[in-house]
Amino acid sequence: MIFDRLENISLYETILPGMKQALYFIRHTDLSALANGSHDLMAGVFANRMTYTPGNPEKYEAHRKYVDLQIVLHGEEAMEGLPLSLAGEGVPVDGDAWFYERQEPLARAVVKEGDIAIFFPSDAHRPSIGTENSPADTKKIVIKIPAKEYEKEAYLLWLMEKIAMTEIAKKAVLETLPSISDETLGSLSKRFFSGIEVEQEAAALSEAAGVPYQLYILTLYLLFSRVTLEKVMEDNLPLSVFEDSMTEFAIWEKVCEAKTGAPGLKEADWLARTLRQELHRIGRFQYEIVTMKSKLAKVGDITIPEGTAVINIHIPEGEPITKEKRIDSYKKAFAFFKDKVPLLNGNLVYTCSSWLFYPAHREFLQEGSNIVSFMDDFNMLESYEKMGDLHDMWRIYGYPEDYSDLTKLPENTGMQRAYKKHLLEKPATGGAYGFFLFDGETFRK
Repeated sequence: MIFDRLENISLYETILPGMKQALYFIRHTDLSALANGSHDLMAGVFANRMTYTPGNPEKYEAHRKYVDLQIVLHGEEAMEGLPLSLAGEGVPVDGDAWFYERQEPLARAVVKEGDIAIFFPSDAHRPSIGTENSPADTKKIVIKIPAKEYEKEAYLLWLMEKIAMTEIAKKAVLETLPSISDETLGSLSKRFFSGIEVEQEAAALSEAAGVPYQLYILTLYLLFSRVTLEKVMEDNLPLSVFEDSMTEFAIWEKVCEAKTGAPGLKEADWLARTLRQELHRIGRFQYEIVTMKSKLAKVGDITIPEGTAVINIHIPEGEPITKEKRIDSYKKAFAFFKDKVPLLNGNLVYTCSSWLFYPAHREFLQEGSNIVSFMDDFNMLESYEKMGDLHDMWRIYGYPEDYSDLTKLPENTGMQRAYKKHLLEKPATGGAYGFFLFDGETFRK
């Protein structure tokens, strides 16, 4: 157990991985203004904020899965503690807490406003003891940090819930977790984030563990994301960018289930870029810094030379690409990238190459289509059309056994019906490459 002042909290940052998340929360939150109740912080760390009257608790308590970081915000109370080895027989209360009979403490401290106490799973403790000076409205926050033995599981549970992973995938990932030791995770993570590919080694490890590779790599990459999260916090980037970006894992995991009937990932190379922060999802779209690949880009008196640093857009599966969601994403991306690449007359250059820009969409998609509206955001520079090339049609029709009989394509949505009619008349698909300028409010194209 530890008793100290809040201003010294940084001394304990390396005790547990979750302590970094706790410190990030403390540094970025007005604790005195926090409402009473439970607050989900991040990465399996949560907090309970309370107002109460200290009294005379009958029993000691201890926690199997969590370390308690207790911070007195107002008032004072006494806290007692002793090693769990001296606490005698305990009685389980739930999956985490145990109660122990009251006895002589080994340590006792009066904890006042601005003081902290840290209790580990090896500490039986009796907090909230009243003193002569304890006010009736004593205020405290207890931050629950997963203990070392539980922190990987707690982190995965938090992350998978946050990004809406399927229940099948959640269960499979937790069952795979014991096959990845701390030593293996540390070694692979270090090489991965130094730019070394680890998929071949992961494949060998998955075979040795008797775990399907696509499930092993999903579990491994979700664990790697803890490093990504910590880098986001160190760089003081918006946490929403991390959370939005990680939804890609849930999207592609569902694709894997649809393709193979089993949970996992089949696009590990692509998702590695998210973990290394080469790709950022901001709102509806993903973005990356690339260079302009066309010599023809010009808007009014602004020429965009080939090789100029630009912001390239990728379109994740999922929700509709409405104008409202697009504008919101462009604006947030401008705020995120405006200091990372040179501006042209105050503008960022956004580019995109996509099958969604197939010029024929204007002919066969319904009036008011979000796709056609999205096309209108861009100045198209290059386009193409290919006969018989249906490689992108899985995005519309899922995964039929084959596309040899186009008459059997489903017609469950307006998009499916429009594309089926088009393909039966002309079995062609295509796309285009375009750009626009954006100053945070106004388009120029």
